[in-house]
Amino acid sequence: MRSGGITWIARMDLYSRIIPWGGEFCRKLLKDIHHSFRKDILVPMTLVRRESHANIIKALIREGIETHLIILEASWQSIHDRILARGEDEGCWCMKNTEMARSASKALPGGIHIHTDGRTVEELTGMALKAVGVQ
Repeated sequence: MRSGGITWIARMDLYSRIIPWGGEFCRKLLKDIHHSFRKDILVPMTLVRRESHANIIKALIREGIETHLIILEASWQSIHDRILARGEDEGCWCMKNTEMARSASKALPGGIHIHTDGRTVEELTGMALKAVGVQ
């Protein structure tokens, strides 16, 4: 029986901001949640700092916690349209950093890359769950 794992979703629409406490805080929080509830955890966050991958994801794996990285990618236009649709301005932080984040996601080691253009949330959820072996 599975004891639960962590699926880390790197969202390319830059939905969430960087947690200012850094990787160590995130790793400890996720580890505590994992050990407390023994359930699968879905974490939407944008990994902008290269060290976040090592400080959070690789560290959880080293500690024996099943961890998957799913990278949701989209075209620049799709990301642009999504940012505007949620009420952000053209000159917001997200818009200014879209291309950097897209490039960074392609450079992340490992992980499961899923292209999101034209797909519904239900389709993407199904693809992500299938990719990590959860039906």
